[in-house]
Amino acid sequence: MFGGKTNHATIRAQYPSCAVVRHAHTGLSRVNFLLGSAYEGAVQLARAAAAIAPARGGKVVATFRARRGIRERYLLWNRESRNGERPLVWMHASSVGEGLQARPVLEMLRTDHPELQLAYTFFSPSAEPFARSLGADFAEYLPFDSRGDARVALDSLTPRVLAFSKLDVWPALVAAARARGVRTALLSATLTEGSRRNSWVSSAFTRAAYDALDAVGAVDEADAIRLMKLGVREKAISVTGDTRFDQVWSRAQSTPARDALLAPLRSDRPTLVAGSTWAPDEDVLLAAWFPRRASSSRRTSRRTRISRTSSAGRPRTSSRSRARARSPLRAGRRMRTSCWLTASGCSATSTRLPTSRMWAEDFTARGCTRCSSRRRSGCRCSSARATRRAATL
Repeated sequence: MFGGKTNHATIRAQYPSCAVVRHAHTGLSRVNFLLGSAYEGAVQLARAAAAIAPARGGKVVATFRARRGIRERYLLWNRESRNGERPLVWMHASSVGEGLQARPVLEMLRTDHPELQLAYTFFSPSAEPFARSLGADFAEYLPFDSRGDARVALDSLTPRVLAFSKLDVWPALVAAARARGVRTALLSATLTEGSRRNSWVSSAFTRAAYDALDAVGAVDEADAIRLMKLGVREKAISVTGDTRFDQVWSRAQSTPARDALLAPLRSDRPTLVAGSTWAPDEDVLLAAWFPRRASSSRRTSRRTRISRTSSAGRPRTSSRSRARARSPLRAGRRMRTSCWLTASGCSATSTRLPTSRMWAEDFTARGCTRCSSRRRSGCRCSSARATRRAATL
């Protein structure tokens, strides 16, 4: 499952800082009994709240209400659907985001190992429709993390492997699984530097759970180092990347090239679509995109050039080109500019466009095409006046 290559030499070079943190937490063993008792008490209060949760309410109320009668639902599935001759892999993802990371792994297991039974659990009520769409043999809420609930869940599912997605591990469940010899894993594990899980209080409750994991697939080496500070053992960790990229690639390969949704994007020019990106993603994307874009522009310059030069050396623009430049339908589109043209930057989308072209004066919407403002004086794009030197688009 974890086939990625890990540069353990790089991790070891930075790991001495982790050793200091490990030493600082050695005193936790002295208070483990008190912490465990406090944790179990809090979980039992949550179970009591589930028994009296009202029929209506927001997401928090739904979280408690969904746990009502959950032990019975697990036991019922065990009696009716659990096949003891088929190994079971249990995947847990807290919400939809973590579920998207777990889905490629579930699909791979379903394809490569049809003999397996798959169980999928989640915590958030918002993930219930997504969980039902995965086609797992068992899809249900995860019980609250009490010792009794963990025992019932493991008795009902009898998993061979218990895998968590991203970072969501539960101390009582991991401890019970380890006591039964169930292999535990963490997929697409990532931890930001400012995460609250790095705090002493959080680490006091979860450190033993991270230490008990048999295999951890980190998104990158920086995540691997931070995860070891949480308690993950060095020999258990590998850098495997993010399974969400596998999912996006799989969907792109399975989508027909002439799909109606993609039709507006089809052209003889390269098209880049990037969604939900972060600054580090954009650094990589743009570094690869601009050379490709410039190369394509040079190849198609004869067909896309609007302004031509006459034999006398004076600029000559065709009537068709002038009409296209004035057309309101072209307002708001990315404009090809020279490297030395200074344009106003759209404060809503950071698109580099001359302010005059952001407005479709005669268009049906009669408003700014970037921020949807109806009044030019109140348009965020034109009022920002954040001029910048525009790169070649």
